[in-house]
Amino acid sequence: MALTDVVLTEILQGVRDDRAATRTQERLSAFDMLRLEQLNDFTRAASLYREARAKGVTIRRTLDCLIASV
Repeated sequence: MALTDVVLTEILQGVRDDRAATRTQERLSAFDMLRLEQLNDFTRAASLYREARAKGVTIRRTLDCLIASV
């Protein structure tokens, strides 16, 4: 099981207070972290978006394709 850096951010944004955020971050640090690092991650995200669109599916958020590209 792994998380992306973007998913970690989204999870921590949803936590109500700093204490809970610290606790949540400590627990999630046990998982491998997948990071958006190279230009290829971003071009793959664009490709995923185009593939979905060609199949009649419109992805609402670019961020979802970035997460999937990792």
